[in-house]
Amino acid sequence: MKTKSAIGCLLLSACLASAGSQADFSTPLAAARAYLTAAQAGDVKTIRSACLGSNDQKEWTIQFVRGCLASGKLDAAATARFGRDATVDAFKDDLRRTAAMIPDALAALTNCEVKIDGTNATIIAKPGSDGHTPDLLDPALKLQQVAGQWKVLLEVDVAKSDFNTDLLQVMADSQEKCAADIKAGLYKTAAEAQQAQMAAMSSQFMQKQKDTNRKSDK
Repeated sequence: MKTKSAIGCLLLSACLASAGSQADFSTPLAAARAYLTAAQAGDVKTIRSACLGSNDQKEWTIQFVRGCLASGKLDAAATARFGRDATVDAFKDDLRRTAAMIPDALAALTNCEVKIDGTNATIIAKPGSDGHTPDLLDPALKLQQVAGQWKVLLEVDVAKSDFNTDLLQVMADSQEKCAADIKAGLYKTAAEAQQAQMAAMSSQFMQKQKDTNRKSDK
């Protein structure tokens, strides 16, 4: 079993590496699609190459993407184990909404307006039938052309974000662990799972803060 798992990991890594090398950045729309496709696959290498921004902005973006994917894993695990109604009661449907952010934005690229001004571009999604514009494209997605390739321009102000990088990381970590624990049958109810996930997230974040303060004091 260990050998099969190792082979599976190698094949997955090879697939992701191949996807990254074939990413198309020739037009703003192609670049946006490459960026969101990489995000949906958790392809960190391509996410980094698809973006323009500081290292802090890229790391924040990667942890944000992890959070979206982790929300989907937890939502699926909880729904399969406890049912949809119990999952919504416990998690307020926040998991499904967060998990849908990337695929919703990717789907919206089929119905959008692209404005190009020299080496700058803006992608504006048109509202769907429900009048909603995907959060990741609201109000627009901006790109810049560098050396003939279009890249997504990261505009997040990491220092002023309500969710800093550490918090995003521990949220994703705790959700991934909770999903695994649910599958392992550790919780009797969705509410119990939600309480355990929140407690783990709080504990991990406090520990990160202590570690950060300890380093700054040296």
